[in-house]
Amino acid sequence: MSAVAWSPSEVPAPPGYAVPPRTEQPRLVLVPTGQPASARGAGGLRVTRAGRLVLTVLVLLLLAAAVAAGVARASSGPAAGAVPVGAPRVTVQAGQTLSEIAARHLSGMSLDEAVTAIVLANELPSTQVAAGQRLVIPRS
Repeated sequence: MSAVAWSPSEVPAPPGYAVPPRTEQPRLVLVPTGQPASARGAGGLRVTRAGRLVLTVLVLLLLAAAVAAGVARASSGPAAGAVPVGAPRVTVQAGQTLSEIAARHLSGMSLDEAVTAIVLANELPSTQVAAGQRLVIPRS
């Protein structure tokens, strides 16, 4: 790299004006700017802008497919075949809890096991139930 400095020629001051003394001007100095291109790592993987775009799109497509599969699974309700044919069903009454239903219909199991069995059989997100909700009672 090279640089050129320019300074104007001395011009005499008009009559009645004083010319301030000139101070030394800063000078341009060459500064090293990093490694030359040949010294950089030549064996490493280099992803171009187009390559990054392709990778980003692929990741977004995989993420969208995973979300779509999760939504489809969540909205499908109980899996076909998960509920045996002829399994008893019960309708939740007003004020009734899942613990009360479990104690009444699955008396051969401990209360926590019975509640868990009903939650799993109906794929419930929690132990909260609403009046009018139909539940499958698994066989103990």
